[in-house]
Amino acid sequence: MPGYGYHDASDYEPQPDDTKWIIENILPKGFGFIAGLPKGSNSPHGGKSVFFRSMAYAIIAQKDFLGNKVIQSGNTLCVNIDEAIDDQVSYFRRLCDGDIPSGFKVSKTRFLAMPEQLAPLIEDINEANSALTNIDPLLRTVGGKSINETSTTAPIMNELKRIHELTGSTIALNHHSTKNANRNKESSSTWLNGSIDLDSAWDFCIGIDWVNCREFNPKDTKGYMHARCFT
Repeated sequence: MPGYGYHDASDYEPQPDDTKWIIENILPKGFGFIAGLPKGSNSPHGGKSVFFRSMAYAIIAQKDFLGNKVIQSGNTLCVNIDEAIDDQVSYFRRLCDGDIPSGFKVSKTRFLAMPEQLAPLIEDINEANSALTNIDPLLRTVGGKSINETSTTAPIMNELKRIHELTGSTIALNHHSTKNANRNKESSSTWLNGSIDLDSAWDFCIGIDWVNCREFNPKDTKGYMHARCFT
């Protein structure tokens, strides 16, 4: 019976960095996170869920996203445990501003326990032919277990990475960041609240936060969403 196979380091040539992008410079193919504070840290423009829907619209309609080119267009699948299906559809249609493309698939499930209940998700990903699948949020899928325990997170991370390899769909998992206002935002570990295993599992981690310009100028009422992509 065959094993996994192996390489001999004496004749193996390391491969160059050939990151394959869905959205250039923003979203690589693979498994990873969309991370940020709950509700976009009071952003008037929304947070992680809105960010995903905006990416989904760009991917489906093949339109630039934040000035970056969409490399792979296709369908998307949203498994959102927090928001009602009617709300998800309404939010997406509002985002499209009347130009509503086909391809934004909204899961019917209102409960997802990972990793035990992932088999139906694989079927849905294949049926939807999803280029990008979003699970929102991680915290609602662990059945009350501690997100700080590797025994909770490791099986989920392993299965989601396997699903990416099996289906070819990029998997983006929404997750809350640590709430420490003084955290080092240039380190991906501070964007993922919980077990250290979370920060060792991803192919990408997109950190988003709302920057309130009043912090720098009390007279400035404007603000903006800032995104960092760790790969």
